[in-house]
Amino acid sequence: HESGELLERYGLRTPEPYIDAGFYAALLTLENTYLAPAWVEGAHKWNSYLVNNYQISAAIALGQLERARNALLMIGNCPGGPAPNIQADGSLFMTDSHKFEEGLQYFVLQLHRYWLATGDRPTLDLIWEATIENFDRMLQVRDPDGNALINWHQGCNMFLYQADHLS
Repeated sequence: HESGELLERYGLRTPEPYIDAGFYAALLTLENTYLAPAWVEGAHKWNSYLVNNYQISAAIALGQLERARNALLMIGNCPGGPAPNIQADGSLFMTDSHKFEEGLQYFVLQLHRYWLATGDRPTLDLIWEATIENFDRMLQVRDPDGNALINWHQGCNMFLYQADHLS
């Protein structure tokens, strides 16, 4: 009821539904909204699908398993492997090599949670090879000297402002 009144007072209509969705999401849900097949972070310059705020895990907890599966498949089958920053139109937001693994730790955790909740091995199999390839790339980029000390401190935006989730 209150959200309907809020939207009536601050309506926005553009030819682009992603802009409209991002605007309403910013008003109601701190800039995140479900825009099939995943959640888009929308009311700023990078309207993108991200995996770092645990929307997939929330869907699993709420029993929205089909939404979770669809998001995992979309993010898991991205060019370059799972979890790059993907704009709402499907293009990559950042294409330099270290940006492809930024969201990988969140993706793997949520993929694991989905598998524990469902036992859905076929979905896991569909994205496993790309996940392993991206993990190998992460080790090449984030541990270039092979000493097992991951250098997240050297330019991993998503990890730095979401580190509280992993601690």
